[in-house]
Amino acid sequence: ATQSVTAGATATVTATLRDETGAAVPAPLAVGYTTTPAAGSGTVGLDTAGALGGTAALHVSTSTAATVHVGAAVAFGSAATGGTPAPGLGGSASVTFTQPVVVTPAGGSSGPPPSPPSPPAGATSSRSATSASSTGTATVTDGGVTAAGAGEGSFTVSQYGSDPVGAPTFASAGGYFDVRVASGSSFTSLTVTDCNLGGGTGLDYWTGSSWQAVSPASYTAGPPACVTATLGTSSTPSIAELTGTVFAVTGPAVSPGPAQPPVTKPASGSQGYRLVGADGGVFAFGSAGFFGSMGATHLHRPVVAAASVPGGAGYWLVASDGGVFAFGDAAFHGSLPADGVHVSDVVGMAATPGGGGYWLVSSDGGVFAFGDARYLGSAPEVGAHVTDVRAIVATPGGGGYWLAGAHGGIFAFGDAGYAGSLPGVGVDVSDVVAITTAG
Repeated sequence: ATQSVTAGATATVTATLRDETGAAVPAPLAVGYTTTPAAGSGTVGLDTAGALGGTAALHVSTSTAATVHVGAAVAFGSAATGGTPAPGLGGSASVTFTQPVVVTPAGGSSGPPPSPPSPPAGATSSRSATSASSTGTATVTDGGVTAAGAGEGSFTVSQYGSDPVGAPTFASAGGYFDVRVASGSSFTSLTVTDCNLGGGTGLDYWTGSSWQAVSPASYTAGPPACVTATLGTSSTPSIAELTGTVFAVTGPAVSPGPAQPPVTKPASGSQGYRLVGADGGVFAFGSAGFFGSMGATHLHRPVVAAASVPGGAGYWLVASDGGVFAFGDAAFHGSLPADGVHVSDVVGMAATPGGGGYWLVSSDGGVFAFGDARYLGSAPEVGAHVTDVRAIVATPGGGGYWLAGAHGGIFAFGDAGYAGSLPGVGVDVSDVVAITTAG
């Protein structure tokens, strides 16, 4: 067993005192001391300014035996009440603790922290950090990536020259790096900040079988532009998963769609439509033309809505983070991530009559206008506290728009007239998902 004491506290340690011949000296077995410095700095020493058997200062404690320097004024055995020193103790003696003594730093854990993990194979650079206290912080920067762990433990950050786990399903904008936390670490949080983005705006990590978006993560435009992820027990990935986790900087979540020649062209008439999947896949039927999709590209957030340009020769897709993807004749007019706005609840999109702009709406009724779309108001602006807005539709002339909530509530702005709502007529529902105009 190990006797464990806390730095700064007074404790009693059982020890056997031996003279220069190695014989046990009948000294008091109860040796009191006050721990003063932190643990882990070398061999054990007792300051005998106070009488052995009284209170002495423990300088350090990591070994099970040490030398105690004694003087003529120190009393032993029955002489502890005022007799003479035991014979043979000219100036030092050996003290062996019956049980190993481990000093616990105040607020910390016993024993030294785990050693930093070795860098992975293929790493081009690597740096490690260690914290020996639960109240400490381990911080290191390698290749533009800074990691800071709160608590006790060790970790290693490494850089790769290329993707070490196979072809990504996205266009990587920055480098690849690895974070490894040593087994036995007890970090309460680990914050990773990557400022080597190369124009990217997000972080993904390799699960062992697929790439997934890091969450929570936030992008700041800077300069310098950085992505920061604060990892804990419930993050994606969690600290427990950082056993050699590859991270990658992903390209901007917002960009015009890739230039692609039309696979099909719209026929005359309007007997066609497109379906859009959450992965950005687009499926065209009838006279609707196909001009590209995001189906083969990894997205940070799912696609939640789409809108067509007048004439049907192009369309936009919008993701829940406000990222916009433009295809065909649809022009890219901006997006929320490009403006430094970070949300995750965009639910709808509507285009202006001429196709020169569009509106995005979030679940709280916030409205964001781009291009020639005019901002005409929002639910928060009129004091409405809602969380269930599901769709937006513009008036035919583009001078107004309606927002629809899941319970059938309607918010009208601009020249959009209020003609009633489901709550207004006593209909109780919670699954409204869309709104259209009369014609």
